[in-house]
Amino acid sequence: MLWVKIPSFSYFDLDVQKREFPGEWLVRLTGHYDKVVIAYTDASGKTFQEDARGFYFFKTESASIEFERQDSKGKVSVIADIDVVWHVGGSSSIRLQAKLTPLDIQEIDHELAGQDLLVHWAAIGFGFLEESDARRFTQSIVKIDCSNYKRQTFSREQFVKRILEPMDRFRREFVEITAPLPESISKVPKELEVFATLLKDRSGFLQEALKKVASSTTSREYAEAIGDVRRALGAMEKQLKQIKDAMAEKLFIDMGILTGEGAMDQSKAVISQLLNILGSLEGLASGLGIHLETKEAMPKSYVSNPDYCDARYIVLASMLTLSYLTERLEFLTRRNV
Repeated sequence: MLWVKIPSFSYFDLDVQKREFPGEWLVRLTGHYDKVVIAYTDASGKTFQEDARGFYFFKTESASIEFERQDSKGKVSVIADIDVVWHVGGSSSIRLQAKLTPLDIQEIDHELAGQDLLVHWAAIGFGFLEESDARRFTQSIVKIDCSNYKRQTFSREQFVKRILEPMDRFRREFVEITAPLPESISKVPKELEVFATLLKDRSGFLQEALKKVASSTTSREYAEAIGDVRRALGAMEKQLKQIKDAMAEKLFIDMGILTGEGAMDQSKAVISQLLNILGSLEGLASGLGIHLETKEAMPKSYVSNPDYCDARYIVLASMLTLSYLTERLEFLTRRNV
């Protein structure tokens, strides 16, 4: 028995290409390798390998690409085809392509839950040996194994830039969110000590919630992540309303963000709007994440089954809002040092 295989791949690329057929795209995986080998068994059943000069590929038997979350809690496999390759040298590349719609990609993206990916593929087909190798082995058609069973990492950022953005009408951007650090907001005006204490005490809940969103796979797990947001924001709006005038003055007037005759009124309005956002997010978290089935204090019972989309929005919106307030406070403390 004689066959050709690629023992390992040095690296791979992923991209997409729009097809002429409406609503369909090709997700293309290009695997780069440095060596091809010919494997064969002798009469005793012992297997040998020799370096090959290359091969001519002409037909796919089976091929698939598998995307897996780094925490191994979710994976997606798509059927692919090996692009026709005439004369691939001993050091070159092979390409797999899968026909997918934007809805297919959206479902894959949802399943992978925003994590870095582990990618591997199975690809087997038929072809010819390079001419000089064919003369040595007196065999024309051989089976060719282009599989890569070793999982290789493809970052979330790469997935967004190479796959999601070209298929989406709207570009996706990565947002840096600042987590409150106790040492960075330790020297605050007395009027804002309550604010600083809340930020330091509650930030851990949101960081924990973000970790849970990345590793969750069930509605109950997503509800627990949303519950952490509720604990982080619980009663925060009410407590901060008691010092909103001081927040308006210190964070916006003293820092020169707003100036002029109407600056104080506008500063108060900004703080009120920010606190309303926190209150609304707490309300969302209470409705979706306090528990899966609620009957108490409600005119009618309901079942909440939050998913990745719900949890991600509530957690990131909460973190982004508190991040903004934290940075305003940090700028104030730096100026006062």
